[in-house]
Amino acid sequence: MSAFIQLCKAFGRGFVGGPDTRQNQEFSFIFEDKQLEIILPESNVFLPNATPETPETVPKYYPHTSIEWFVKNAQIIKQHFFVEVLAKEWMYFPPISLLPSSEYGLFACQLRLKQVDRVNVQDPLALGRFLTQAFDDYQNGPKGLNTTYRKWVRDDLNRSGIEWSLQEKEAAIEEESNELIALKGCDPLAPAKTLSINGLTWVFYREQYNNDPAHTDFYCLPLSEQSFIEVRFNYRTDIPDKFKKWQPHAAAAQERIMQSIRLFDAPISQDPVLTDATDK
Repeated sequence: MSAFIQLCKAFGRGFVGGPDTRQNQEFSFIFEDKQLEIILPESNVFLPNATPETPETVPKYYPHTSIEWFVKNAQIIKQHFFVEVLAKEWMYFPPISLLPSSEYGLFACQLRLKQVDRVNVQDPLALGRFLTQAFDDYQNGPKGLNTTYRKWVRDDLNRSGIEWSLQEKEAAIEEESNELIALKGCDPLAPAKTLSINGLTWVFYREQYNNDPAHTDFYCLPLSEQSFIEVRFNYRTDIPDKFKKWQPHAAAAQERIMQSIRLFDAPISQDPVLTDATDK
């Protein structure tokens, strides 16, 4: 296809970049007695000195029921405690980039392994409630965004020099905090729901801040009573008013990726090779 035709198509779509299904890669991982396969397009994000992630000849082995292994390899981001299995990112750009850093946004997929000891994750309702409540608890906890806004309001009113009674002051803090949180903070998430995809029952929920088109979708698949696979799709908007141009393309890619996932009994291996986070 000529460069001119490609440029015309890009102007018609309103963007270039994103996942390209003509450049798919198939990945396979073993989670004890189960094997998972997933198809992802090659990333168009290339970091300096980074080694491109390519499918392994022999699937990596993840002992998902081992607490010791999990704690050794897990990382914490906000309320999420997980082992990263695989990650891919795709940037979206304008048809012609006239300025540096003119990216429209980024779409990312991350395959993660999680352990939970407070609920039976094989109960979809219990798992869904746990996941959405964990978000709410974090955002209203010591390091949460809502807590940060409440602190800002309290500090601002303390510096105002206005004579308040304690009751008036607390009422003003509550009112202004609620307004700021409604504008830029985090409301409780919508309830999680179950989705059936290729015979697998996933627990789905979405994290999103108020009045922000960016969001993160999570699909969770139990492996045991305390461990589950999580597929995370993140939509990052660098130019918010361009989000509508590329969001449908990313959403279609998300659907294709989820449709590509297969989980089946793993072949019997006498000598599984444990995967360590340092192997990635």
